[in-house]
Amino acid sequence: MNWETAISQYVDHLTYVERKAKLTIESYKSDLKNLQHYFEKKEIDFEDVDTTMLNQFISEEVHLKSNASILRMISSIKGLYAYLIRLDEKRFDPTVNLMKVKKKVRLPKTINQTEIDQLLESQEGSHLNLDLTLIDLLYSCGLRVSELVTLKLNQVYLDDGYLRILGKGNKERMVPMGKLTASNLRNYITSTRLMWLKTKTENVFINPKGKAVSRQYVYTMLVAKEKALGLNHHISPHKLRHSFATSLLNGGADLRVVQELLGHADISTTQIYTHIEENRLKSAYDKIHPKRKGD
Repeated sequence: MNWETAISQYVDHLTYVERKAKLTIESYKSDLKNLQHYFEKKEIDFEDVDTTMLNQFISEEVHLKSNASILRMISSIKGLYAYLIRLDEKRFDPTVNLMKVKKKVRLPKTINQTEIDQLLESQEGSHLNLDLTLIDLLYSCGLRVSELVTLKLNQVYLDDGYLRILGKGNKERMVPMGKLTASNLRNYITSTRLMWLKTKTENVFINPKGKAVSRQYVYTMLVAKEKALGLNHHISPHKLRHSFATSLLNGGADLRVVQELLGHADISTTQIYTHIEENRLKSAYDKIHPKRKGD
């Protein structure tokens, strides 16, 4: 077994068996290619890699990459060797005593309601109807940018007011839309989209040339609006998604409901928002508890 064969087989496994999201597969492949190049430079064959060597690689990468990137890289390495052991291609697992890297909990960065209102009310640009709808769905439905740009017509239920979203790992969830959001989406589909449509396509969001809107367009559009409006900090699709979750929790939504709407497979992912829940509960306690009211 060599590096090329091991990585190629594992990537195929992630693609066709585990059916991981495209971006996840690309990230894992990039991590493993980086690992391959590291050992090839040292002229160490795949079969000769042991725990000490892997730990040395990780310790060097810790100083170069973010905490999240390191954790994903370790997951990539463990996944590769676990796969090969299941295939009986490798009897010794060098990842058993892999060094542990603690996950740093970073509070999600959000956008305040005033700035969100400014974004939604912005009247600049020839793509007004498109941009308004993109921003509205990112904030009002908490979509990932990848889910937004790949949205298909058969996933939209305007009359019922919800979207059928295919998230990471092709996991399906139903996301409700408010009346205003549904109205904005309907206006875009029945006017702007029809005007720009060149050939038959199921993509909801297209540009004036009739091509599917890209992730890059969404990022660039938000940066342009941020500058045009003179907003204080960087606006991104993920910050709008964080703001969606924050708004729900501030409004009294249960953490499990937020997990479902965001499409998180594990509640631990949603728990980055628990500081908001804790603040809300403390505020409610201070207002309602008779002992506190008497202070």
